[in-house]
Amino acid sequence: MSDASRVEQFLITRFSVRQIVNALGTSAAALCVLGIVVIFGALSYANVTKELEFRATQSAARVAKFGYTAGPLWSFQSTRLAELIELPGEEREAFRQTITSEPGTKTVVSETRELQWPILAVTAPIVSNGKLIGTVQVEASGRTLLQHVVAIFGLALVFGYIANWCLRSFPLRALDRTFKQLSVEQATTNALSRRFELALDSMGQGLALFDRDGQCLVINRQFSTMLAACGKPQSSHSTLADVTADLDLTPVELTAIELSQVTSEHTIGERSFVVAQRAVPGSGVLLTLEDVTVARKTHDEMRYLAQNDVLTGLANRATFNHALDVAVSRGSSTAPVVVYCLDLDRFKFVNDLLGHAGGDNLLKQVAQRLRQNVRGSDLIARLSGDEFAIIQSDVGPIENVDVIAERIVHALHEPFRLDGHTVQIGVSIGIAIAPHDGILAADVMKHADIALYQVKADGRNGYRHFEAAMNERLQNRLALESDLRHAVKNDQFELHYQPLFDLDTNRIVGCEALMRWRHPDRGNISPADFIPIAEDTGLIKPLGAWALTTACQVATTWPEEMSVAVNLSVIQFQGQGLLSDIRHALEHSRLAPHRLELEITESIILAQTDAVLGILNEIKAMGVKISMDDFGTGYSSLSYLQKFPFDKIKIDRSFVDGIDTKPDCRAIVHAITSMSQSLGMITTGEGVETEQELQVLREKGCTQVQGYLISKPVPAATIATLLRGASARSRAA
Repeated sequence: MSDASRVEQFLITRFSVRQIVNALGTSAAALCVLGIVVIFGALSYANVTKELEFRATQSAARVAKFGYTAGPLWSFQSTRLAELIELPGEEREAFRQTITSEPGTKTVVSETRELQWPILAVTAPIVSNGKLIGTVQVEASGRTLLQHVVAIFGLALVFGYIANWCLRSFPLRALDRTFKQLSVEQATTNALSRRFELALDSMGQGLALFDRDGQCLVINRQFSTMLAACGKPQSSHSTLADVTADLDLTPVELTAIELSQVTSEHTIGERSFVVAQRAVPGSGVLLTLEDVTVARKTHDEMRYLAQNDVLTGLANRATFNHALDVAVSRGSSTAPVVVYCLDLDRFKFVNDLLGHAGGDNLLKQVAQRLRQNVRGSDLIARLSGDEFAIIQSDVGPIENVDVIAERIVHALHEPFRLDGHTVQIGVSIGIAIAPHDGILAADVMKHADIALYQVKADGRNGYRHFEAAMNERLQNRLALESDLRHAVKNDQFELHYQPLFDLDTNRIVGCEALMRWRHPDRGNISPADFIPIAEDTGLIKPLGAWALTTACQVATTWPEEMSVAVNLSVIQFQGQGLLSDIRHALEHSRLAPHRLELEITESIILAQTDAVLGILNEIKAMGVKISMDDFGTGYSSLSYLQKFPFDKIKIDRSFVDGIDTKPDCRAIVHAITSMSQSLGMITTGEGVETEQELQVLREKGCTQVQGYLISKPVPAATIATLLRGASARSRAA
């Protein structure tokens, strides 16, 4: 019953009791009044009539005596009879007597005295000698009696009112006190009930209590809501049998006195519940229901997150390490375990240019390609950023490892489409095989990393197996990296310049600035050794800025028709720092912008993004020239010419080497020079070392040449000598 119903019932009960008390009080007072009046009137009437009867009897006796003496003529003695019936000393006004004879009922004596209404009368027989000879009737006024009764009635009313007040007031006060106490108790009970119901409905669990007959005694809102969410209507919750049927439960025994809680988990549709049953001795069964759908889902998600990479869905580092421990412990020489460590080439460049969204999209596509190129039983993991790893068991012949590695390299070298942009990356893979390369998981992983570093040192985009000698090379590389950081801080670098020779004027028209590192202990270190390290560590940015400023400053000492070319790294295009470096170099040296050429490689424009094109266009807007280096070796070099109007194309040395004896190289060079002429671009042949190569390039329409035939890269101080020698050569030509 609800609180409102309880209050309503309480008020109805109180009103009914008050009505009863009022009715009883009024009835009691009325009975009291009527009783007093009736009793007093009856007693007074009895007294009066008794007196009248006495008088009538006395008068009748006198008349009878007289009649016995007088004989039959007694009735004619009215005067004498009148004297006989009067009693001395009495108030004659109060009575009136009449004597009649029998049988003719003749009035013998009749008093004419007037009496007030109402009149009371009593008749007595006159018997003489055993014979009825007449009657005596005595009459008196009842006015006094009536007045007394009225007076008594008034007094009785007062008494009755008092009695009514007393009979109603005291009981009602007691009733009010009782009901007040009951109302307080009821309010307390209602408050406790509301708290109980609120507590029940606020429980995270559903709760239902059933009696020994299985009928529902208490059920909270959560219980009904949970079952209703599973399509179980509330009408099916009324009995324990219905609920256990809905939840597919085995009811506990009601006869159990000591029974520990029976807990089980059940799934209804898409929802999961933990159901607890407990026998309540003497009462029935208490059943609780906890919806753990969200908790289970959260648990599953947490377990998934603990084991998988959120972005790619691959295994994470923790899962990989555990799987590697298990696999290596089970591996043997006849059942080796292969570990591939993968590092994406140029990923940071793509990520910086396209933003994190583009980088994330690329990682997802990489993960998909990896799944497509390994077996379903192989474990693929993303260890961090752009680092991946693969564990393979039961690979069969060891040659299969190379097949898989080559397949992965080829798959990840294919272009990717990212939000309308085409990008091309590569992958470096280091391979270690247990137990040959280590009997502990940590050793196997370490050796695979060392092999990976070797691939990077060899130029990336390939794979290598671990070799013992690699560890020494890795230590040398780490030492070189440390020395490189020291060299940047201590200005241990210098620029050498290799001339660019114009085939039309037979003159040096510019020089390419090339970085050199003279190590205080190791001597000259090849750019092929330290430039990749500088790019990996980000040191290429300060080195590149220094090269720009230095080259522009040196070029101001050359003839005005000469230009200086500076190579740019893909790392320098990350952010807006490159534009600032170019502006600073030109402003600091006061070199005319058209005398500066910036050489870029295919890797810089692989992303073909608006960011790259925007930077290139801003460079062109400054008046600086842009040339494409190593043309012809990329994936789709010709397509780049549609994206950006280069000022110069540098033909890669692989097409120049032996061009005098290789018809295919001559054909390629001819095609490049013809295309460049139609596009208004200068062509420079790189790596020219013989007069024959120079002559073929001249015949094929090449604009410029560069190579040892003209000059090796030399320090800035020797450029003047080269210019004088070139001038003499020009005159001889």
